[in-house]
Amino acid sequence: MSPEEIKSIREDLGITQEDLASILGVTKTTVGRYEIGKAKPVGDAERKLLQLQASIGDPEQASLLKEAIKKAGGVAIAAGILSFSSALIPLSGVIACGLGIGALLKSQAGKEFIDTITKFHK
Repeated sequence: MSPEEIKSIREDLGITQEDLASILGVTKTTVGRYEIGKAKPVGDAERKLLQLQASIGDPEQASLLKEAIKKAGGVAIAAGILSFSSALIPLSGVIACGLGIGALLKSQAGKEFIDTITKFHK
């Protein structure tokens, strides 16, 4: 993934380098290094960027994702879901696994995020 693509993902989502760092599980400095080509994402960070890129590629999904991330706690919830697997898997599966994000998903922000993400699965 090129530095331009990484910056484009962040800009398309309307988030800061710090927000993207939280979602990817890296530091803000690392995101900055990705965007100028001084470092390349690997492992989980690369997988998460590819998932975000795929979501942004679909106009309906992009709109829903942007809406969800802008809600209170949305960045943290997106980070938790992407850490588990794919942002596009059924959330019932995420909650059923009890991986520590269940409580977060049951919060008001989580409920709003679930409502938004379930639109992906219709």
